[in-house]
Amino acid sequence: MASLTRVYLITGCSSGFGSSLAQYLLEKGQIVIATARNQSTVAHFQEKYPDTALSLSLDITNQDSVNKAIQSALNKFQKVDVLVNNAGNAIYGLVEFTSESEIRAQMETNFFGTVRITQAILPIMRKQNSGHIIQFSSVSGQNGSQCLPFYCASKFALEGFSESLSREVIGFNVRVTIIEPGAFKTDMMNKSFVHIENKIVPEPYKTQVEKINQRMDFIRDHAPGDPMKAAAIIHQLVESNNPPLRLPLGGDAFQTITSHVEQQLLELKKWERVSKSTNLDNAI
Repeated sequence: MASLTRVYLITGCSSGFGSSLAQYLLEKGQIVIATARNQSTVAHFQEKYPDTALSLSLDITNQDSVNKAIQSALNKFQKVDVLVNNAGNAIYGLVEFTSESEIRAQMETNFFGTVRITQAILPIMRKQNSGHIIQFSSVSGQNGSQCLPFYCASKFALEGFSESLSREVIGFNVRVTIIEPGAFKTDMMNKSFVHIENKIVPEPYKTQVEKINQRMDFIRDHAPGDPMKAAAIIHQLVESNNPPLRLPLGGDAFQTITSHVEQQLLELKKWERVSKSTNLDNAI
């Protein structure tokens, strides 16, 4: 059965998942508002697909930019069926040596920026009585990673926000799906990682950082995930009658999250008696 033609607004389309998803959807006859901070990096979508693509400048950290882009989308296509919150970056470094300004910048993009555009799109979807919000989290939204503490914090925050949101909007026929990718063959680790590990690393951390750097280099060169296959899955989710709240993408993501959840469950069971011992003696 042929899929419906829907209007997708995708953030962060200059590269990575956003670019792959925009290209895939346009090839499938969908309508795409492809956005990036620099409009010139996404202009090719509209040039190639003038009837079904709109290339816009959108900085999710700026409310005026968000409002302007959404209004332009409505002026052209009158609705937004799917919001894909893909734009983001990652600060790579140690807790002890990451400045407050760097931490705030991380949260501003990955969390507050996503909240900002989500809030702006919700009245549209609520009035339509339909919509789907795709939130790009990460395997790091479920599992804390060394040297990525504030990236993890931003994605943990996004996941809690998105789970709560899904319960608020279900009555308006608006669905929310959190995508949790593992390592994919994109240029994220070159373009979207903010490297701050060039600061002086004290001796106690050196061995740890060296091992993490080696791991990062390996992932950069051997990432197993295919972004076009991920794009196809996201399209299928939107067409599904019962999409999941969370979906890990990639065998590595599935294994990491499964192991993490199993470990959490073991620890919960181990400390169950202690957890319950704080109840009042006459508590029901």
